[in-house]
Amino acid sequence: MISSLKKFFDKILSLSGYKLIGRKDIVKHNSFNAIHKFIFEKMVNKSKLIIFDVGANDGRSIIRFESRFPDAEIYSFEPTKSAYGKISKLSSEKIRIFNYALSNIDGEKEFCQYEYLSGKTNSFYPMVKNSKYRLQRTVSNNETETIKCVKVKKLDTFLEENEISNIDLLKIDTQGAEIEILKGAEKTLNSKKINVIELEYILGIAHEVESSLFEIENLLHKNDYKLIAIEHADNVISFSNYQTNLIYVKNEIFNKIKQFHENNIDVKNITNKVNNYQFLNL
Repeated sequence: MISSLKKFFDKILSLSGYKLIGRKDIVKHNSFNAIHKFIFEKMVNKSKLIIFDVGANDGRSIIRFESRFPDAEIYSFEPTKSAYGKISKLSSEKIRIFNYALSNIDGEKEFCQYEYLSGKTNSFYPMVKNSKYRLQRTVSNNETETIKCVKVKKLDTFLEENEISNIDLLKIDTQGAEIEILKGAEKTLNSKKINVIELEYILGIAHEVESSLFEIENLLHKNDYKLIAIEHADNVISFSNYQTNLIYVKNEIFNKIKQFHENNIDVKNITNKVNNYQFLNL
């Protein structure tokens, strides 16, 4: 009955130039939370995860991961003092929050801060002047960045200093600086010590940054990480810029996903069995 109704509404919407998109928190609907849960329950068989949350901002990602994986150890990084002050109350034995950034060097870097939106667009890179992205995120056309120096550290260095041998889930949301965090983790990536990487990618006219998806793909591909999920798609002609999220997994996990599909089975809310194509002689 539900399947028939869905097909009916799909047809009506398609005639109007639209399509029905599922939004349930399940793998089949491309829910990143559900994808992570499936990977760690079925592919890695692990519940006590080590999660790195790079770019914590207002703490929503901390709450998200704690809710999904209550036994996980979470290491969270937020260089903006005001944001850090607000989320520091989330600290616990399992949640450790650091008031500095991860990057491709150990030391200090200039950091652009904006008053509006509580630092949601703070970045190592300023927003593009006269961009729609900037207009949507500043109160006045005359608002300028406050440039401050913040402490930065390579992920490789942090792991060595804290004697952490592996990361199960690395989430990076740093307004255009994702490639720098990855470059600061090349030793860790090369030794396959990260299972899953979730990172934000901004397309279009946003921050004055020259890193590209090609650069991210090239770095991860050479270390045997495969792209398995893209959150949503759009175009920069209509919207000037848009943000999406990507999930990469190391090759060992990708091969398990491959084997899972080779079994060609129905798994509720995850995948459907596929039959050979049948020619119909009409």
